[in-house]
Amino acid sequence: MADARDYLGKRGESLVASCLLDFCGRRLPYFDPHPLDEKCPIFDYLIELVTDEKSPPYLLASVKSTTKGTTRQTRKRKVALKAKDVQAMGHCPVPTYSIGVDEPGERVISHRFTGN
Repeated sequence: MADARDYLGKRGESLVASCLLDFCGRRLPYFDPHPLDEKCPIFDYLIELVTDEKSPPYLLASVKSTTKGTTRQTRKRKVALKAKDVQAMGHCPVPTYSIGVDEPGERVISHRFTGN
């Protein structure tokens, strides 16, 4: 039986996909997220930059959702990543991001982990 965290994670991933697919007044969105489901233990999405190029750039993203809100001073989301996941993200050969979701407020914020 699933617990509330499973549903919170699923909702957060849905909110992220919706944000990434926002057209922002353009003919096409900037990003095309491809869910990795359970196939990848660290990352939730392979995200393609929507361009006219034959080989568009990609990035990987891990989504973490919380109901704990943000810190008062820095307004950062109160989400946690495992140290081993952060290390793996830092060693990845493509750009990687952690995307935090404040579920009650439906706010999404990202943090880049690599300089690739």
